[in-house]
Amino acid sequence: MFYSYGIIRYDKSDGDRVTVSVEQSIADYYYALIPKYYRTVKPRWPAHVTVVSPIDPIIHWDKWRNKESQIASFVYDPTILYENSYWWFNLWSIEMEDIRKELGLTIKSRITIPPPGYSKCFHCTLAKDFII
Repeated sequence: MFYSYGIIRYDKSDGDRVTVSVEQSIADYYYALIPKYYRTVKPRWPAHVTVVSPIDPIIHWDKWRNKESQIASFVYDPTILYENSYWWFNLWSIEMEDIRKELGLTIKSRITIPPPGYSKCFHCTLAKDFII
């Protein structure tokens, strides 16, 4: 596991979402490790973690923007994962979990088991398969 951090951003321009920036050089490094014969394309947006997506049912709107521009630290697993045309790596963050809790969202993950001390698995998308 490795450690990094990013800036928390709240956005309502395309639905309600909260993201945390990921240092672009980290995403670029892992993107470069994807074998070229897979023909992939990078995401349209700079490297980030989606903490709250537009489909999440926010309950506590009074907490919206409470952590704008603050730092969120995270640990990440350098293993590149692939499924359904997407490439990503997993990461975990207490600060990101806290944002979800404050907004009344779940932090339990039914898909992945996080390391001790964490409840929810987040991810940073590296690429998508290029389909003609």
